[in-house]
Amino acid sequence: MPWTLQEDAARALAEDLRAQIDNLQTRLREAEMHLEHLTITRKNRFIQRLVPVP
Repeated sequence: MPWTLQEDAARALAEDLRAQIDNLQTRLREAEMHLEHLTITRKNRFIQRLVPVP
C-alpha cells in the first residue's frame, strides 16, 4: 500500500529529527569531555599551588 504525502512528510521529518538528536548528543558528549578537561586542569593547578615544586 503506497504511503500518502502526509506519511512521507512525517517520515522525512522524523528522520531529520533523529539526525538532529544524534548531532546534539555528539555535541553534548564533546561539551562534557571539555568540562571534564577543564575541571581536571583546574584541580591540577590548585594542587600545584598547594604543593611546592623543588
